[in-house]
Amino acid sequence: MILQAATTKAQKNDQIKYVLPDNVETFIDSSIRARKASSAFYFLLNKDSVYSISIGSYNKKDEKNILKWVKQTNRFLIVNKKVYPLIFDYDLKFATVDSNIGEFGKREGNIKRVSLMLHGLTIFFKSDGTIIKTENW
Repeated sequence: MILQAATTKAQKNDQIKYVLPDNVETFIDSSIRARKASSAFYFLLNKDSVYSISIGSYNKKDEKNILKWVKQTNRFLIVNKKVYPLIFDYDLKFATVDSNIGEFGKREGNIKRVSLMLHGLTIFFKSDGTIIKTENW
């Protein structure tokens, strides 16, 4: 049985679930267990020459400050028997957090972008699940 994180109606109806290679999922699960039980987690998946996945956490008092698109994503990562919000590197590059996007052909400078500073663990791995390295931020 998969435990579902708190989601909006749209998220429940249109979920896309991602499953990482077993080695990576197992490593993430043990990393989550080692952290505060009171924290909620989300993940950032990135692809350069290798994949990397970063674990971001927040607690209930910080929940209102979590980025809008993290709360509204319809992508979720399955880890063990739980489902966590998943965002991609291109969300950081191209997503906007408000509806004021300017006019066609004149959007630059009108779009509000948000940066994300992760304080946590990043796991670098190959598509076959081989973990190359980890970094703690």
